[in-house]
Amino acid sequence: MCNAFRQIETDLCIPKLFKLTIKTKIMGTKTLLIGVLAGAAAGAVLGILYAPDKGSNTRRRFSRKSYAYSDELEQKFNDLIDNITEQFQTVVEEVNLMADAERLKTEKVKTATAK
Repeated sequence: MCNAFRQIETDLCIPKLFKLTIKTKIMGTKTLLIGVLAGAAAGAVLGILYAPDKGSNTRRRFSRKSYAYSDELEQKFNDLIDNITEQFQTVVEEVNLMADAERLKTEKVKTATAK
C-alpha cells in the first residue's frame, strides 16, 4: 500500500497533490473556455449594435473580401504544391544519380574480381 499516495483500482499509486493539480487544470480549462465563448458573444452583439453600415452593405463587402482571400489562399497553396513537387523531383534525380554511380562501382568490382 502507498502511504502518502492514493491507491487506484489499477494498483497504481498517484500522489494526491498530482490529482489535485490535474483537477485544477481541468477546471481552469473549462472556465477559460466559458470566458472565451462569453467574450465572443459579447463582441458579436456589440459589433452588430455599433456597425457603421447597413447589414446588406457589410455582407456584400465581407463577401468580396472573402473571395479575394480565397483566391490568394488558393494561389499560395498552388505555389506550395509546385515548390514541393520541384524539391521532390530534385531529390529523385539525385537518388537516381547516386544509384547509377553505385551500379558503376559494382560493375567495376565484378569485372575486377572476374579476371
